[in-house]
Amino acid sequence: MSNSKLFPFMHRGYLTTDANTFNTISSSGIYTVNSATNPGFSNLPSGSYYGVLVSFSGHSFYSFQLFANVSTGNLSYRKRDNNGWSSWEVL
Repeated sequence: MSNSKLFPFMHRGYLTTDANTFNTISSSGIYTVNSATNPGFSNLPSGSYYGVLVSFSGHSFYSFQLFANVSTGNLSYRKRDNNGWSSWEVL
C-alpha cells in the first residue's frame, strides 16, 4: 500500500544528497535524513546529520517543516510564506 502514495504522511524516501535540499520539498510526508555522507547538505538545522523530517505543504507558498535530530534529540521547525523560508528554531 505504501507504494501507491495515497497517504499524505507516509514515508516519502531517504534524503542523502544535496539534490534533495529541504527548500525544494513540495510533497507533504515523512523523510529520513542522512547527511553524514554529504556534510554540506543545504537547509538542514545547524549540527544535524541524521533525523526525520516531516513536511506539511498546504500551498505553493505556504509550508511547515519539523525536523527531529536523532543525534541530539532536538526538535526544530521552520515555515515558508510569501517572504521565503524562516530560520530553523529549536523547540
